[in-house]
Amino acid sequence: MANNDKSQLEKINKALEKHGIFNEEQLYEAIKNMKPLNIGCMVSPVPPCKKR
Repeated sequence: MANNDKSQLEKINKALEKHGIFNEEQLYEAIKNMKPLNIGCMVSPVPPCKKR
């Protein structure tokens, strides 16, 4: 595993620990209990394709 990958994993682990998630079981439980996300605000509309 590259050094950069380890650094990224450490950052992810620290962020999860801030929310009380310390193992895989707790992560799955947190995901299961999440409210649905509205990702509509995160995407740009795509113009309709012109017919040939």
